[in-house]
Amino acid sequence: MVTVMDTTNHEINTQIKQIRERLSETIDRIRNVLQNDLSAFPLREGKRCFVASGDGASHLDDDKLRAMKQELKSVATIHADAIMAKLEDETLWLQLDLEIPNPVPKTLLLNVPLMTVLEEIARQTRAVLQAHGFPDDVLNFSYKTPTWFIDHEYMPGLIEQYWGLLTALKTANSDALQQQVDQDTDARKQRWDDT
Repeated sequence: MVTVMDTTNHEINTQIKQIRERLSETIDRIRNVLQNDLSAFPLREGKRCFVASGDGASHLDDDKLRAMKQELKSVATIHADAIMAKLEDETLWLQLDLEIPNPVPKTLLLNVPLMTVLEEIARQTRAVLQAHGFPDDVLNFSYKTPTWFIDHEYMPGLIEQYWGLLTALKTANSDALQQQVDQDTDARKQRWDDT
């Protein structure tokens, strides 16, 4: 015999499964954008620092500048791939203990474990620039998720979707837990009455 609670359990479990699938798809899309952006970050930030440093980069002749750019390309290749491998860890993304504000953020800054992994590209970029004598005042940067379209994907929108789905998953998990508590309570009441 199928009870109302069995139906509700099935509905909640189906809802959780659907949310997890949509969340996984969204995370995959975010990772694809990050793959492209992390690869571009060292050269993009290197150029910004070079231009911003004024006379601070005057010690670099063309050969040294080419060498630095090659090092930044290496950082992009080596560290972007290493970061992407770490981003495969689902626990970085499923931070269910976070308090997610409403409206949901358009950045990943709230997810500190994830941002710690992403920040590695900035640390490595900074190390190259420091080794080439760039002044500290232009090296005060961190990795920020892109706010522009990359491969027809708009990262702020994807991030909003990520936080929204994470909130929905937290709510559905909480509902499932509450339903289990209610079922256990009802079962104890019924046992009491039947004994």
